[in-house]
Amino acid sequence: MPQGGVTNLKTSSVNRMDLIRRILKVWIFLALCGFALVDFALFSVDNVISKYLKFSVIVACALLAYLIRENLHDLRDRRTIQIAATLTVVADFLIGIMDQFLFGIGVFILVHSVYIFRHLRGFVSLKRELLIAVPVLIVSCIILYLAAPTTQKAGILVPSIVYAFFLATSLYAGLGVKIRNFFPGEDQGEILTGIILFFITDIMVALNAGLEGEAKQWTSIGIWLFYLPSQYFLAMSGYRRNPIV
Repeated sequence: MPQGGVTNLKTSSVNRMDLIRRILKVWIFLALCGFALVDFALFSVDNVISKYLKFSVIVACALLAYLIRENLHDLRDRRTIQIAATLTVVADFLIGIMDQFLFGIGVFILVHSVYIFRHLRGFVSLKRELLIAVPVLIVSCIILYLAAPTTQKAGILVPSIVYAFFLATSLYAGLGVKIRNFFPGEDQGEILTGIILFFITDIMVALNAGLEGEAKQWTSIGIWLFYLPSQYFLAMSGYRRNPIV
């Protein structure tokens, strides 16, 4: 095949992939708006339409991760974020669709483990790492202490403690990309935004376990308003803004 024909095929493939990404992003936006309208209108997060709209966002975010091609950080990073996205789909299916909370939490521990592995790349200085790790540990312990009565009342104290360890470590690893030398400066924003939103989401889940009435409903809606964007930003963090040519 002539060189020009190969180039045209590559260009066509890139354009097609870009179109698919754009469609997925539009769907994510529409599904986010749709679930919010439904939840606020019905003042409930348990309706079928809302459940599947939320789950469709998680699937769309995973597909975005699987569409990473030439604009990747490197092959290891692409595989890592795709594994994390796949596990997230499994975890949300277990919790959101099958109502298997503890099994879902177990899979989310794996999700955080994968993100920890991903975000710790480029370790430079123990002293600088401690400047992030110590405050994160202190804040996490305070939150865990404050949430303990709520999680104990809900019968999930022990799983919450185990999960909190991985969540806090994941937050430390995510925040630390600013001081490590793997992810370029212009590509760190999605990781920071995604991991912080993920952390806030899980804090709200822990607090929500002991709430009742309107407070529980408002918190339940708020959880998804933080969680779904977190998955979008984490998926997009796998795309290098300035691809290596």
